[in-house]
Amino acid sequence: MQLKLTRLQNRALRWIKNAVSTDKSRPILTSINCEDAEGQRLISTDGFRLHIAQYDSEAITGLGEPPKKVLVKDTEIELEPTEGTFPNYRQIIPRDEPVLEIAFNPQYIAEMCSDMDTIVTIRLYGPHKPAEFLGSMRPKRYGETDEKVDVYGVLMPMDIPGEHTPWKP
Repeated sequence: MQLKLTRLQNRALRWIKNAVSTDKSRPILTSINCEDAEGQRLISTDGFRLHIAQYDSEAITGLGEPPKKVLVKDTEIELEPTEGTFPNYRQIIPRDEPVLEIAFNPQYIAEMCSDMDTIVTIRLYGPHKPAEFLGSMRPKRYGETDEKVDVYGVLMPMDIPGEHTPWKP
Protein backbone atom coordinates (compact mmCIF):
# COMPACT_ATOMS: atom_id res chain seq x y z
CA MET A 1 0.00 0.00 0.00
CA GLN A 2 1.28 3.49 -0.81
CA LEU A 3 0.15 6.81 0.60
CA LYS A 4 1.03 10.37 -0.32
CA LEU A 5 1.78 12.78 2.52
CA THR A 6 1.58 16.53 2.87
CA ARG A 7 4.83 18.39 3.57
CA LEU A 8 3.95 18.73 7.25
CA GLN A 9 3.10 15.03 7.53
CA ASN A 10 6.37 14.15 5.81
CA ARG A 11 8.30 16.42 8.17
CA ALA A 12 6.70 14.69 11.17
CA LEU A 13 7.51 11.30 9.65
CA ARG A 14 11.17 12.28 9.21
CA TRP A 15 11.22 13.29 12.88
CA ILE A 16 9.72 9.90 13.82
CA LYS A 17 12.45 8.16 11.79
CA ASN A 18 15.11 9.73 14.03
CA ALA A 19 14.21 7.29 16.82
CA VAL A 20 14.03 4.16 14.62
CA SER A 21 16.64 1.64 15.76
CA THR A 22 19.41 0.37 13.49
CA ASP A 23 20.05 -2.59 15.81
CA LYS A 24 19.27 -5.70 13.73
CA SER A 25 19.20 -7.84 16.89
CA ARG A 26 15.92 -6.07 17.82
CA PRO A 27 14.14 -6.07 14.43
CA ILE A 28 10.77 -4.79 15.67
CA LEU A 29 12.51 -1.53 16.72
CA THR A 30 13.74 -1.02 13.14
CA SER A 31 10.16 -0.23 12.14
CA ILE A 32 7.63 2.49 12.83
CA ASN A 33 4.53 1.36 14.68
CA CYS A 34 1.20 2.66 13.35
CA GLU A 35 -1.87 2.90 15.56
CA ASP A 36 -5.37 4.15 15.04
CA ALA A 37 -5.93 5.98 18.34
CA GLU A 38 -7.74 9.32 18.36
CA GLY A 39 -6.61 9.73 14.78
CA GLN A 40 -3.48 8.08 13.47
CA ARG A 41 -0.40 7.74 15.58
CA LEU A 42 3.11 6.84 14.45
CA ILE A 43 5.55 5.60 17.10
CA SER A 44 9.26 4.77 16.99
CA THR A 45 11.83 3.88 19.61
CA ASP A 46 15.41 2.70 19.64
CA GLY A 47 15.35 1.83 23.33
CA PHE A 48 16.80 5.22 24.32
CA ARG A 49 14.33 7.61 22.68
CA LEU A 50 10.61 7.50 22.07
CA HIS A 51 9.04 9.60 19.29
CA ILE A 52 5.27 9.79 18.79
CA ALA A 53 3.38 11.81 16.19
CA GLN A 54 -0.40 12.21 16.44
CA TYR A 55 -2.10 13.00 13.14
CA ASP A 56 -5.64 14.33 12.80
CA SER A 57 -8.11 11.51 12.19
CA GLU A 58 -8.45 12.50 8.52
CA ALA A 59 -4.79 13.38 8.04
CA ILE A 60 -3.64 10.19 6.35
CA THR A 61 -6.37 8.80 4.17
CA GLY A 62 -6.45 5.20 3.04
CA LEU A 63 -4.54 3.87 6.03
CA GLY A 64 -7.24 1.34 6.91
CA GLU A 65 -5.92 -1.42 9.15
CA PRO A 66 -2.75 0.02 10.73
CA PRO A 67 0.36 -1.72 9.36
CA LYS A 68 3.39 -2.45 11.47
CA LYS A 69 6.11 -0.98 9.28
CA VAL A 70 6.55 2.21 7.28
CA LEU A 71 9.17 2.61 4.56
CA VAL A 72 9.73 6.24 3.60
CA LYS A 73 10.69 7.56 0.16
CA ASP A 74 10.41 11.35 -0.22
CA THR A 75 6.74 12.16 0.33
CA GLU A 76 5.45 8.68 -0.50
CA ILE A 77 5.46 5.88 1.99
CA GLU A 78 5.13 2.15 1.53
CA LEU A 79 3.37 0.19 4.22
CA GLU A 80 4.09 -3.42 4.93
CA PRO A 81 3.44 -5.63 7.94
CA THR A 82 6.35 -6.77 10.06
CA GLU A 83 6.55 -9.66 12.48
CA GLY A 84 6.75 -9.24 16.22
CA THR A 85 5.07 -7.14 18.87
CA PHE A 86 6.01 -3.50 19.26
CA PRO A 87 6.98 -2.64 22.87
CA ASN A 88 4.35 -1.17 25.19
CA TYR A 89 5.60 2.39 24.92
CA ARG A 90 2.81 3.71 27.17
CA GLN A 91 4.45 2.20 30.24
CA ILE A 92 7.44 4.56 30.01
CA ILE A 93 5.45 7.77 29.49
CA PRO A 94 5.53 9.66 32.81
CA ARG A 95 2.07 10.01 34.36
CA ASP A 96 3.03 12.05 37.42
CA GLU A 97 2.82 15.82 37.41
CA PRO A 98 6.09 17.32 36.17
CA VAL A 99 8.26 18.94 38.83
CA LEU A 100 9.61 21.48 36.33
CA GLU A 101 8.52 22.66 32.90
CA ILE A 102 10.72 24.97 30.87
CA ALA A 103 10.23 26.05 27.23
CA PHE A 104 13.24 26.44 24.92
CA ASN A 105 13.67 27.27 21.26
CA PRO A 106 14.28 23.84 19.63
CA GLN A 107 16.66 25.31 17.05
CA TYR A 108 18.85 26.71 19.82
CA ILE A 109 18.93 23.33 21.58
CA ALA A 110 19.90 21.59 18.32
CA GLU A 111 22.65 24.12 17.63
CA MET A 112 23.88 23.94 21.22
CA CYS A 113 24.27 20.15 21.10
CA SER A 114 25.04 19.50 17.42
CA ASP A 115 28.81 19.14 17.71
CA MET A 116 29.01 17.80 21.24
CA ASP A 117 30.11 14.16 21.49
CA THR A 118 28.20 11.28 23.02
CA ILE A 119 27.04 12.83 26.30
CA VAL A 120 25.57 16.27 26.90
CA THR A 121 24.81 17.28 30.48
CA ILE A 122 21.93 19.72 30.90
CA ARG A 123 21.58 21.50 34.23
CA LEU A 124 18.23 23.13 35.07
CA TYR A 125 17.99 25.65 37.90
CA GLY A 126 14.36 26.73 37.69
CA PRO A 127 11.57 27.67 35.29
CA HIS A 128 12.81 31.20 34.56
CA LYS A 129 16.54 30.63 34.91
CA PRO A 130 19.07 29.78 32.22
CA ALA A 131 20.00 26.15 31.54
CA GLU A 132 23.61 25.01 31.26
CA PHE A 133 24.79 22.63 28.52
CA LEU A 134 28.09 20.88 29.17
CA GLY A 135 29.92 18.54 26.82
CA SER A 136 33.03 17.97 24.79
CA MET A 137 34.12 17.81 21.17
CA ARG A 138 36.51 15.34 19.59
CA PRO A 139 37.72 14.87 16.01
CA LYS A 140 35.09 13.32 13.72
CA ARG A 141 37.37 10.48 12.58
CA TYR A 142 38.34 7.87 15.14
CA GLY A 143 42.03 7.80 15.97
CA GLU A 144 42.76 11.07 14.18
CA THR A 145 44.10 12.62 17.39
CA ASP A 146 43.53 12.50 21.14
CA GLU A 147 42.57 16.16 21.10
CA LYS A 148 39.47 17.14 23.05
CA VAL A 149 37.76 20.48 23.59
CA ASP A 150 35.41 20.90 26.56
CA VAL A 151 32.44 23.13 25.75
CA TYR A 152 29.91 24.99 27.87
CA GLY A 153 26.79 26.87 26.84
CA VAL A 154 23.92 28.71 28.48
CA LEU A 155 20.43 28.81 27.01
CA MET A 156 17.73 31.18 28.18
CA PRO A 157 14.19 29.82 28.56
CA MET A 158 11.34 31.21 26.47
CA ASP A 159 8.28 32.95 27.80
CA ILE A 160 5.17 31.54 26.16
CA PRO A 161 2.43 34.11 25.69
CA GLY A 162 -1.02 32.95 26.74
CA GLU A 163 -2.01 29.40 27.52
CA HIS A 164 0.28 26.67 26.18
CA THR A 165 -0.80 23.07 26.66
CA PRO A 166 1.42 20.71 24.68
CA TRP A 167 -0.09 17.43 23.45
CA LYS A 168 0.90 14.28 25.32
CA PRO A 169 -0.17 10.68 24.57
